[in-house]
Amino acid sequence: MVAGKRYYGDDVDNKEEAERFKKLVHDISMYSSANNSRDYLPVLKLFGNKFEKEVMATGKSMDEFLQRLLDDCRRDKDGNTMVTHLLSLQQQEPDYYSDITIKGLMMAMMLAGTETSAITLE
Repeated sequence: MVAGKRYYGDDVDNKEEAERFKKLVHDISMYSSANNSRDYLPVLKLFGNKFEKEVMATGKSMDEFLQRLLDDCRRDKDGNTMVTHLLSLQQQEPDYYSDITIKGLMMAMMLAGTETSAITLE
């Protein structure tokens, strides 16, 4: 509903993109509920920062994924999705509706909807 694409079910258009989305949602939900032991024991910082590197890599992957979705919606202006409406508002107020703001709204809607549905099904 956010970008007009389906990533679950039998009628998925791009299975590779759907698997990438599923992995990103899994990684983000895993890292958002994890505690970093170095927050409690600062001496552990001497032994490396694998957790922080993984979180940064996941954030970068999600940003690239959302940018691709945004660019797809920018090319297909005929769609009736949240992103196309935000892009039309971006033309009127480019300072308020920046790409970063739109990607943030996309991420919030996708992750909240996906995680809520998964918890409900459990």
